[in-house]
Amino acid sequence: MNLVTFYGRIGEGDSQKLKSILDSKINGSLNTLFLVNCQGGQFDEGPALIKVINEFQAGQIASGKLVASYVGELSECASLCTVMFMNFQYRLLAPGARFGFHAPNYFGLPMVDEIKQLREMYRQASVARKNEKFPAWLKKYPSLLEESDLVWFTGEKLIAENAGVSSSEKMFPSQENAITYLVSF
Repeated sequence: MNLVTFYGRIGEGDSQKLKSILDSKINGSLNTLFLVNCQGGQFDEGPALIKVINEFQAGQIASGKLVASYVGELSECASLCTVMFMNFQYRLLAPGARFGFHAPNYFGLPMVDEIKQLREMYRQASVARKNEKFPAWLKKYPSLLEESDLVWFTGEKLIAENAGVSSSEKMFPSQENAITYLVSF
């Protein structure tokens, strides 16, 4: 199994860093699990990062391989990371994981165009991954993507509210002989 660890904040050029690792280091004959502990980051890098993830997944899925993201106990996925997380074929998390949602802002002022783009990125992720549950869950919190401060949810709450995520770790039962790559943002 390939293990790719996302850690830190997303910044300019990180999509190219990830693409380089996926192209040169990942064994395409193995399933891939992305371990996520990421605080979000530069919004402008989001579309390029998601494109890299989706292109990688398309090849893996076509080869019959599984691709999943996982946010573990006491790890977090906030801001732009939540969009990245929702783009994965399988979205796994621990009950103690933390997810933070908010609107893109500049020193607390809403960025209207970026808010529209964020909503569209979530919509595209839901369509691409056939995840109808997440948009329905998001509608329960209509102001969630308009808040400038992070609004936190636990993995347990997202699972209980059927937000299109799973707590199942049985998909990748063994991490023995795993090949690990760290993508530090």
